[in-house]
Amino acid sequence: NLIFGSLLFGESLSMLSLMLIAAAFYGTYLIATSYRSKEQDTEEEKKYNFGVIMGLLSAFTETMLFIFVRSNTDASRSPFYTVNHIYLIGLVGLLAYGVSHPTMVDHSSTNWMKLIGFNALLGFTGYIARFYSISNIPTVVFSLMSFIGVAFGYAWGILFTKDKITTRALLGGGLIAGSIAVLRYFDLH
Repeated sequence: NLIFGSLLFGESLSMLSLMLIAAAFYGTYLIATSYRSKEQDTEEEKKYNFGVIMGLLSAFTETMLFIFVRSNTDASRSPFYTVNHIYLIGLVGLLAYGVSHPTMVDHSSTNWMKLIGFNALLGFTGYIARFYSISNIPTVVFSLMSFIGVAFGYAWGILFTKDKITTRALLGGGLIAGSIAVLRYFDLH
């Protein structure tokens, strides 16, 4: 996001903002590798590698989304415009996957009600907030705030699955939180 914010939208890059992004990125690495052991078997290693690939793909799509929203003049007036476009693309993707993998998708009405309810409440309002922020705050602030998802993903894993608290992951979360705090303290935007 910082690179494209600079190249496409003329935002300046300071050395401190690059260092903060690097620290948050390293925090993400620490969280992602916090509970891997040297004794992991090949199957677990394949799952881990697949997760890393999916994380990189997620970062790439995040940047594509950032460019789309930031360069769209209608999005700066109202985030609803962009949400309408993105949600239609997601619906088409979901339907295509459901049709091509009929045994992989739970077609029960209970599951669909949960899916629709989650997206109507959290997904829609979350994307409205994200798209509003992309258009109205500096790229460095948006980029660092995006790392909060990593820390909360780890916290949800502790709360709702069997993820363990590790010193390495706590350090990673601290780097993410610390990067955001330093950005706020120095008011780099």
